[in-house]
Amino acid sequence: MKKLITAIAMSVVMTAGMMTPVMAGEAAAQTEEDGQNPVMNYIGTYGKDRCTIEVTADGSEDASVLVTWSSSAWEHNEWQMSGPFDYETRTITYENATEKTVTFNDDGELEDEKVIYENGKGSFTFDDNEEGTVLTWNDEEEHVADDMEFTNYLPGVDVQDNLMAFESSTSLEDGILTVSISPEAAGGGFYWSYVDEGDGKKVELVTDTTDEEGYAYVGSFRGIEDGDDVIRLVFGNGVYVQQYRDFNVTVKDGEITECTGGSAFLPTLSDDLADVLEGTWTEADGNRSMNIELNAVDGFDVTVSDGSGKDGKTELYAFTAYYDAIAEGLIYRDGTTVEAEITAGDETEAEVFEKTGDGSGIIMIGTMEDNDDEIELHWQDASSDEGLIGFVKEA
Repeated sequence: MKKLITAIAMSVVMTAGMMTPVMAGEAAAQTEEDGQNPVMNYIGTYGKDRCTIEVTADGSEDASVLVTWSSSAWEHNEWQMSGPFDYETRTITYENATEKTVTFNDDGELEDEKVIYENGKGSFTFDDNEEGTVLTWNDEEEHVADDMEFTNYLPGVDVQDNLMAFESSTSLEDGILTVSISPEAAGGGFYWSYVDEGDGKKVELVTDTTDEEGYAYVGSFRGIEDGDDVIRLVFGNGVYVQQYRDFNVTVKDGEITECTGGSAFLPTLSDDLADVLEGTWTEADGNRSMNIELNAVDGFDVTVSDGSGKDGKTELYAFTAYYDAIAEGLIYRDGTTVEAEITAGDETEAEVFEKTGDGSGIIMIGTMEDNDDEIELHWQDASSDEGLIGFVKEA
């Protein structure tokens, strides 16, 4: 049986997993003169509360935007839109937004998608200040983001320190346990929430909030059945869980009598794993190859080639994967099939063949069956019945 590596997650040096977009100002005009899309000065991830906005460049003058607004660890609303970027007003204008509600099952696999509307109109505007960039969203369809400012920085707090600086405390009164996590988090779209793991629970959530001043999260819990249980709080953005905390409790006579301990899984950020993962991997018992590169914003860009080369073409499967603390592996939910023409040697020119955008799966990090010092990846796509597929790194 293959041994999966979890020690990496606990032993690496913790560093920031997001890129701060460049301060723009006059640089935007200069990039247009140089032929570079001026929105490149603003690409990155912006966030507030449970909403994350990812901005990427699209061609020479347009921008693509993906908005994810989470209602729970397994459900979020998603908006996709694109449009021209005006560098003078620093505004992206769009008329093609699609909103949908996306739900996943307990294994992180796509369960359902429901389209709310199409061809929505609106705009995004960037505003620079001495600390970073603020993004505002004018949603003309539902006005979901009125009076909200999305940031790519944490005011007065270094991003790396903030990701690690959470402190938790508990108080028990009249059989009700209250868990508090501080300090208050801002930006990046990450937030703390309670994960109800379903049947067999001895406790239930009474009330919780992420809006209490000075705190990232405050939640109260009560006992519903005698026995020992675990209260799990996760820090995620609706796509993946960066870290979590467990609180062990005992319930007697329908009341929580004590918090007996707990544990914390600290962040394993993309930069921490880059030395191990970046490069080309080949299928241990097949012809496929997997190329992994560090994404400029967060996570890893992964491309799997079927290695067929039939009719001068190869089929690629591309996605962006993030290390999920609960899954203990790289998860993705945007798998896209692409057909690429082989032009010279290993060089390919990609042409979109079938863009589904909803493929999901996981990459586990393990060791070779007969050599614990050699790393092997184990890939499982939800649409495949092959099971875990092993990949070894090219020398």
